[in-house]
Amino acid sequence: MAADTSQLETPCTDDDMVEFSKVTTLCKRWMIDFHFVSMCRYFKEDKLEEFEKTVINLDAILGSMPLINFDLSQKRSIAGFVTRVMHGKDLDMHYDGVEVTPLISAINIWKLLKETVADDRLFEDITNLLYVQSVAVCLEMGQCSMASTVLKWLLKECEIPQNLGIKLSSIIKRKDTYHSYLLNFSFARLLDAILNFLQAYLKLHPCDFLLKAATKVVKACPDQLEDSGTEESETQSQSTGESTPVTQDNKETPVKRPKKKLLSTKNELPWKPESGKKPVVVLRRIGNGEDGDRLQSGAASPTHPELKSRGKRKWTALQDQKIIEGVERYGEGKWSKILLFYDFGNRTGVMLKDRWRILKKHLMD
Repeated sequence: MAADTSQLETPCTDDDMVEFSKVTTLCKRWMIDFHFVSMCRYFKEDKLEEFEKTVINLDAILGSMPLINFDLSQKRSIAGFVTRVMHGKDLDMHYDGVEVTPLISAINIWKLLKETVADDRLFEDITNLLYVQSVAVCLEMGQCSMASTVLKWLLKECEIPQNLGIKLSSIIKRKDTYHSYLLNFSFARLLDAILNFLQAYLKLHPCDFLLKAATKVVKACPDQLEDSGTEESETQSQSTGESTPVTQDNKETPVKRPKKKLLSTKNELPWKPESGKKPVVVLRRIGNGEDGDRLQSGAASPTHPELKSRGKRKWTALQDQKIIEGVERYGEGKWSKILLFYDFGNRTGVMLKDRWRILKKHLMD
């Protein structure tokens, strides 16, 4: 008995027959637009895991395109730029096979995106924020030598304003991580400026055709996708073999998922980062209850600062400023997100919460 292939045939007549390859190309372009606008949305909402998945999907579709026009090339460059900025504080992450910091790599792409920015003042603001933060991040991580190298590169390769170069040079010489200039041109302010750029770009280049079409379908058939999310999560749980731990009171608790880098180094991306980070096992507290005070440890360099034995550490003014800045951007209680964007050594979210309680009292006085 022959298989029924009628559903695989595209209904058409001799008058309106078109090449299937052209149809698939158009569909891919709609999907690229959908993933691009989704990437911008997740960037705005600080949903890092969804942002990562969307960028990976976007790159996969772009990679399947035989030809990439100017519009798609722009979107690809913007996605690469935003991804580098999101990795901006990871100095061990390298792009393009060159050992430069993520923000330096982002500056190179940003120069090429000047024509996509309608507001010249916004372009200049983001440019200066990239200059300042490329140095500030190095100082924040205790890499003064790298900060000097970055500044030399900026002075040589970029049209950095003279007064800005002098200011940054003075800050590096004094190793003044707390300088008000760096706090004013903060990393959070850089992200906000980039968000303004993305919103302006989408206004001039709408990418929501597929999103609007899907919205109409969902509104027309609201019950059609009602249980899909639950079924999908159950399927993923079964396929990965993950289980939900149960406490002594037989109450389910969420599984703690390990932190993921914004882009896996295994992905074949045009802006693929290559990690130069050496594996280091750090002392950290795990669990609660009976094992709450147990320390997990492993082999690592004895010079690693987090492996040194020390008592109660004092909070620095810079760490306090990071907490205040983080709460302003992400909201009170979003300690896991704040830890992703700001370096507090091996401090935990609980420590940040306790410190914020103290800071809030002083701010209210």
